[in-house]
Amino acid sequence: MKRRHTILRGSPGNSKKSKTFIPWSNGKLDSEANITDAMSAIEHIRNIFPQEQLQNRFPPIVFKHQLYALLENRTTVDQQVNDLFECGRIKIFHLEHRNEEHMIVLTKDFIAHVNRYHNISSREGRGERKDDKKLTSREQIISRFLIEVIGSISELTITEHTMINQYGFKDKDITELVNAGLLTLRDAGSWWFSIPGAGQFIKIFKKGRQATIRMIRATKSREILLTELRSRKSPASIKLGLTYHTHDLVGSDLIKCIPSTSGLVLRIADD
Repeated sequence: MKRRHTILRGSPGNSKKSKTFIPWSNGKLDSEANITDAMSAIEHIRNIFPQEQLQNRFPPIVFKHQLYALLENRTTVDQQVNDLFECGRIKIFHLEHRNEEHMIVLTKDFIAHVNRYHNISSREGRGERKDDKKLTSREQIISRFLIEVIGSISELTITEHTMINQYGFKDKDITELVNAGLLTLRDAGSWWFSIPGAGQFIKIFKKGRQATIRMIRATKSREILLTELRSRKSPASIKLGLTYHTHDLVGSDLIKCIPSTSGLVLRIADD
């Protein structure tokens, strides 16, 4: 049974800020992008995500605020994201406790990541998944969680009561799911849904964001053309790539995007 959960609206930095549409079609890497709605924007960022360079340690992760850099109306983006969440095409996760930023992962990508992370997909590929008796107890719990809970619920959190009384999980099963990185404690008796390995991803993301900001601040005029920034080689600290972080910084209002005769200029928002 699906449960409606309204995702927080507005930018993570300041929901009162107005947002001017950024004509990304003028940008070097987005000139042929056909982005018309939230799903096409999600796919666009998903394709930018450097999954292979990160050795498939994470699923392609899209931040909801990155969509604001691609589509004009934030309210429409929020509505469309909620609809995609409700119909089960995407899963949404909190970045961190007390943080308003949300991570979006296609449901199929999330399931594939969990199976790969816990080495279940290789067993399934050999046909062993057909007989649950050949899965370890932990793998059975994870597989059941993916099918019965992830496949049916549209929430950011789940309670102990729901896990035990609606889905029939035991306390020891919940402990296994926490240890597997699929649940993280919210408060007594409830958990956030989570992505296995998310802690390491968040470290990489934050480090790359700050490094990208420093690159812009270090320029002579403390601003840089979008095309020039994207043409530069990413330093080792920016593992997600400059293009990924450009969408991140514009969508979160940390940098301004200013049209000029030479193209779009990026400037730190508080300068």
